Amino acid sequence: MTLMAIIASCLCAGNACCADWKYYGEFTRTSDIKEVLFYDASSVKNSNNSIKLWVKIVAYADIVKCMESKTVLEKTSEKSADGYNPPITKVSAVYLGEAAKDPSVKSKAEILYQLVCNENKFRKISGAAADKNGVLNQPFGISKWEDIAPESNAENLAKIVCGLK
Repeated sequence: MTLMAIIASCLCAGNACCADWKYYGEFTRTSDIKEVLFYDASSVKNSNNSIKLWVKIVAYADIVKCMESKTVLEKTSEKSADGYNPPITKVSAVYLGEAAKDPSVKSKAEILYQLVCNENKFRKISGAAADKNGVLNQPFGISKWEDIAPESNAENLAKIVCGLK
């Protein structure tokens, strides 16, 4: 491994450039603001009967802006041709996952979640929300445990990652 490759891998460790963002849901904040949810499949850690993983929230409008990106379209085509099946069956799930990696798509928030599958509960461990300039500088800490509601985005996420144990 060359010195440049080692440096690049060190710089990339724990960074969004190494993340494997996969679509798991969406919600509407207000009547005109739709947001999309992704989890980082490379961050999923199982320990002590719980799972920790990173999630990010992205504005749907930002994803739409990069729809014409040749890189996103090429990577989506490659994944589909290779037989990739997204964790959520949605026609655009492969595309959304690739679009989430585009540098022009900024996170509205990035959150470290903890799920306890056998108790059907989750909580935020840490994370940050973006300010009006798109900078993730509004930190938050541990939240209280919450039940995973049926037919919720949290349930979508739990179905995916609890099945990976």
